[in-house]
Amino acid sequence: MHYAMISGLLKREKDLEKQRIEKQQKIGDKQTIKNKNMITASRNQLFNVRNNAQGDTKKVLTVCSAGLLRSATLANFLVKEYGYNVRNCGTVESYALVPISEALVAWADEIVFVNKENFEHVEDDLRDFLTTEGMEKIKVLDIPDMYNFNDPKLVEICKEQYQNTIEN
Repeated sequence: MHYAMISGLLKREKDLEKQRIEKQQKIGDKQTIKNKNMITASRNQLFNVRNNAQGDTKKVLTVCSAGLLRSATLANFLVKEYGYNVRNCGTVESYALVPISEALVAWADEIVFVNKENFEHVEDDLRDFLTTEGMEKIKVLDIPDMYNFNDPKLVEICKEQYQNTIEN
């Protein structure tokens, strides 16, 4: 998907959420209303994130809009280059194959967003769910949404930008 299309979908998601909140407020709903873009984890999922059979390998969650192209390419690179245990997901629940969730966030030792827009889409949820120290495990790259899965140019961009986060 192209950046403009993703931007439009993310804006639409935010607009729909805003309309839902305004509607609930008009009805007089007194409960706390949050902008929830992350799937809530069950107690069993949160227990499973620390399954000892996974070993001590660094666990990395890569995140883009749909979890199909950029984050999947970055995940492949991280497995091949570093041997990490990697999962990928998307921030837009309505079309992500695997939407971001509290369980995935809790599972990860490191979370790598492919761009600022994807991070900002779930930033409030992350701040509510993670401690201040937990937010430190987040890295944000600047990868445009204009490449196919595993495109050699995309792999090179992933490599360069991820390695820059290690060096800084």
